[in-house]
Amino acid sequence: MSNKMFTVISAIAVVCAGCNPEEAVWNDEFTDLNSRWEWDYNKGTGYKRLTTIDGASVVEIGITDQSSSSDYSDCSLHETNYQYHNGVFEARLRYAGDHKFGTMGWGVWNYEDTARAEAVWFWDSSSGGKASGFQAMVAYDSAVKFQKHLPEIDIQKWHIYRVELLPTGTRFLVDGDEVASTSKRPSKLQRFEIWVDNYRVQMIDGKLSPVGHLNMQQDQRIYIDWVKYYGEL
Repeated sequence: MSNKMFTVISAIAVVCAGCNPEEAVWNDEFTDLNSRWEWDYNKGTGYKRLTTIDGASVVEIGITDQSSSSDYSDCSLHETNYQYHNGVFEARLRYAGDHKFGTMGWGVWNYEDTARAEAVWFWDSSSGGKASGFQAMVAYDSAVKFQKHLPEIDIQKWHIYRVELLPTGTRFLVDGDEVASTSKRPSKLQRFEIWVDNYRVQMIDGKLSPVGHLNMQQDQRIYIDWVKYYGEL
């Protein structure tokens, strides 16, 4: 395991109250695919690989143009055996191409099915309606409790996305600037997640509701440079 790839700055802990918020508990730079992450993908349509983009070693996750409306296709990474009540997460990443098919996002959630999701994440859906477009979102109790659209953020460019899951609410930052904040926050333990899929999702009565799958017509992919966790504030 490369020292550069995965630097444990201090012992991994679910509770890290009193930590210096600018001193990362862990930092993964993705020069290798290590055991911190569980990778979910549909073989043949979803894929993951290491590559070099803009001079940086990154992991690429995506689904191919062979994904069809007859079945679910996705690729995602989420932490294995780590969950958090509070914490600060950052990721440097960018989306490749226009987002035209399915859903994608990055942040934290409790990894239950969409109808019962509790999550704090940057979200985008191509399906139309209130669920579509790049936005900051908080969901719990089977409903979207907060959302703010962020049309000024060009997801095709590199950005550092930061989610602060606080005892008093949540904050969303992009490149160090706060773009959204709310007193809303989920109560269940969370874990970090990045995903892209071919779900067709609508918002019905304030709930995110999958209503089928989409034919891809083109690849959908995300490049991830690094991920950091700063512990609880």
